[in-house]
Amino acid sequence: MRFAFRARIFLAVCGLSSTVFGGGTTAKNGETYPVDYILTGSWGSRGSGPAQFETPEDIAVAEDGTIYVTDYANFVQYFTSDGSFIGKWGSGGTGDGQFFHPHQIAIPPGGDWRINCAVAITQNGTVYVADAGNNRVQYFTRSGSFLGKWGSKGSAPGEFERPVDVAVGSYGDIYVAEAGNWRIQCFTSTGSFLAQKPLNRSYERLLARPLRLGFDAHGIGYVIGPTPGKVERYTYYGSYLGGWNTHVPGESVSEWLQAIAVGPDGTVFVADGTDGKVKRFSTTGSFLNMWGSSGHGNGKFAGGMSVAVGPDGTVYVADALQHRVQYFRPVAAEDK
Repeated sequence: MRFAFRARIFLAVCGLSSTVFGGGTTAKNGETYPVDYILTGSWGSRGSGPAQFETPEDIAVAEDGTIYVTDYANFVQYFTSDGSFIGKWGSGGTGDGQFFHPHQIAIPPGGDWRINCAVAITQNGTVYVADAGNNRVQYFTRSGSFLGKWGSKGSAPGEFERPVDVAVGSYGDIYVAEAGNWRIQCFTSTGSFLAQKPLNRSYERLLARPLRLGFDAHGIGYVIGPTPGKVERYTYYGSYLGGWNTHVPGESVSEWLQAIAVGPDGTVFVADGTDGKVKRFSTTGSFLNMWGSSGHGNGKFAGGMSVAVGPDGTVYVADALQHRVQYFRPVAAEDK
């Protein structure tokens, strides 16, 4: 699960001066929490041209640092690690290499949010996109050449009802999360069904919450969605390992978790749309730090967040309602 899923990917690179979040993030109760990331830069504006976005939905980072972003406008763009445009592919439709997005399905506290396409990349560079509107998964070369697809609408093994996230497990299997069937399915790299994990449906309709997944290098899956404000941990085979609540004292209760990603050091990053925060936890849920706030300035997020972590630890956040990607690097000794 990303239990490994995610197929949301997300013109110029903005010349931002680095902003150090070294003074700590202050919670609403006045308590200060450590923040050790620097806003390094951002790119994007609203539009349909290269490096422009019409609501970037998901973001993923390849092993070589290439950034892939899915967009509500039915295309995938990819960039260098600092946001320089490389290429794009996709269009609206039902054919190979096309994507079809459903209409708006939820209005969370952060604003209008849509669930359409998610993206994930294997170690060899194959790009997987969960195509929610067409109830299928498509996969491509790193430059967008179509390789294959699987899935159709339904609830049987290998069928989908709104696949909203896709992720790659530590052994190369592909995990897909479905908002309609409220489960995670596991497949081989070419789409042969292996297993499925039904999820807790008790809160399924609450706020139409996003269902998201991520894996660490040891095969542990992290899932948000089944329980409000909680990260759940699973073994690679779907056995429940427990979880933790992401609420930080002094902040609003975390009811709108929007994305999850695991860094190369195993720490877990959660995008919390309730207050526009990125929160970082240890693998067992100990709170480490956080940054961000709701808004439109540098280092702020307006709503509809997706998060990915590069091989060097850089954190990329697709900020859907501001049609941009912001990226943050860990604070180095020379920054302090």
